Amino acid sequence: MDILGLMAVLSFGLTCFGLGYTLGKDSNKMQK
Repeated sequence: MDILGLMAVLSFGLTCFGLGYTLGKDSNKMQK
């Protein structure tokens, strides 16, 4: 796998992780 593919996979994973983490925190608190 080339460096560009590796970076794409890493950024994609980080984005998904950050999104899930933020959504989980939001539903846990239930207040904006």
